[in-house]
Amino acid sequence: MSMAEIADACGFENANYFTRLFKKEFGMTPSQFQKMI
Repeated sequence: MSMAEIADACGFENANYFTRLFKKEFGMTPSQFQKMI
């Protein structure tokens, strides 16, 4: 699943905004998190 698809599924219209908020909350980008799991 792409980051844009994940952002959309979470209710975000802008994938870049989702990425910024995710990094602020979790200290890593969604891609970095995805590689861990």
